[in-house]
Amino acid sequence: MKFKILKISIPLICLIAFSIYSMQDIYSYRDDMTIKRTLVEGEIPDLEGLGIDLLYDQSNFWYSTLKLGSEFKYDTEFHYTHRNMTKKLYFHLINGVYTSNHSHYQGGIPKNDKEAAKKQVIKRIESDERSDLEKEIIIEMIKNDESYKIVKLKDYFEYFPIVVGRFGIYNVKDYPVEETLNYKPRLDDYFKFPVCDVALKYDIKMDDGEFEVGTKVLAPYDEYPIFDMYSSVDSKNLNTFMSFSSTDFYQIPSEYNAVFTMPLKAVKNVNNRKNNSYDYVYDTNDIKKIYDLKDSERVCNMTVFEKSNKLYLRTEYKKLNYVYIFDTNNFELLDTVELYPNKEVYRTYLGKNGLLFDFDGDDYQWIMDEDHEIISLRIPKDLIINMSKKGYDMRDFVYYDDKFCVLFHSVYGIALGVFDELGNYSIINYDIPKRKGKDLDYHTDVYGDIKDDKSYQIWQSNFCIY
Repeated sequence: MKFKILKISIPLICLIAFSIYSMQDIYSYRDDMTIKRTLVEGEIPDLEGLGIDLLYDQSNFWYSTLKLGSEFKYDTEFHYTHRNMTKKLYFHLINGVYTSNHSHYQGGIPKNDKEAAKKQVIKRIESDERSDLEKEIIIEMIKNDESYKIVKLKDYFEYFPIVVGRFGIYNVKDYPVEETLNYKPRLDDYFKFPVCDVALKYDIKMDDGEFEVGTKVLAPYDEYPIFDMYSSVDSKNLNTFMSFSSTDFYQIPSEYNAVFTMPLKAVKNVNNRKNNSYDYVYDTNDIKKIYDLKDSERVCNMTVFEKSNKLYLRTEYKKLNYVYIFDTNNFELLDTVELYPNKEVYRTYLGKNGLLFDFDGDDYQWIMDEDHEIISLRIPKDLIINMSKKGYDMRDFVYYDDKFCVLFHSVYGIALGVFDELGNYSIINYDIPKRKGKDLDYHTDVYGDIKDDKSYQIWQSNFCIY
């Protein structure tokens, strides 16, 4: 009996001792967390009232708020568990034919036994995130030892299949939750785009424990789907927005050259053992058209600004760039603004208090969310490229005190870019310490190399008003 107690007690004592040591090691860094500010270029601006929120480290959580006044200050808190997970609703449209154009499988596939290898590959294909049609085609090819096959969509569909892609829902406690999970229909039950003469080629190769499958759309088309689909979601109001555009290969029916909305309902996921996760359902009978676009007007981007309950829809029409702004509560058109004409918008960014449009050069335009004022900016492309080479991406944006601010994010540090309308700018680096035992050191500045696997890592960063 004593031996049994001793046998149980020794591992328990070791576990407790290890836990105490680990907690001491974790908490020993709380008072040592310091952030270093370095002016890299220009002058340090006085942005009193503007701050940057940081969440960093891989297994433990430090939260810092940097205050961007002329005097550098910051507050830091430590939490052993995540204080507030990012909570968001995801929703986007995809074609319903295939999900990947090349896949490579290896490991666990028998060698020197073709029939056993075929069974194993079929099992993997069945569990993949592929469309039912693609699974059917690939499995039939494997069974018949076919190396390639050309599939005409007309043989399978009357209308192009449109489905909702990967989605997720978090923080649904404030949503009305239904008790049952209903069937989620395909969206081509409502959006009927007749299938044209488009064909896909499937190639498969099985060789000694490896399997490859590739999919290619055949000429004259260069991609599939052959028309454009856009979607955005309003997490706050559980609503979605959708639009479609013609391409050089396909003219969409005129009745779908518009903006549509479709509500969602949160439901309990009955397949989850703990019953604490949620899914959502929709009914295509609830789809409504909220705005008709002009003939040949092409949708390019749609973004929901949830803080102000607005939908921003950017289109191109006769080489002009328009932005339509809708109220997401009643779907009323609030305003229409025109961007630079005869210029292609490379990318659209959602910022703290507006939207930024990148014209793939030094030229940018910013729309203030409050009054829809357009502010033209010059941000050197060489600077953006240089920052990208060093591992920094543009993470957040804000127009504050007549200055345009860009938050450059990397996992090892952040940098602040402050720009005026004349193209003058400043770059300030905010460096978090490296973690080497209990010794703290800093990374090199924003233009230096970053190499250290033992560093704290920044998970999230964004502007805040304090």
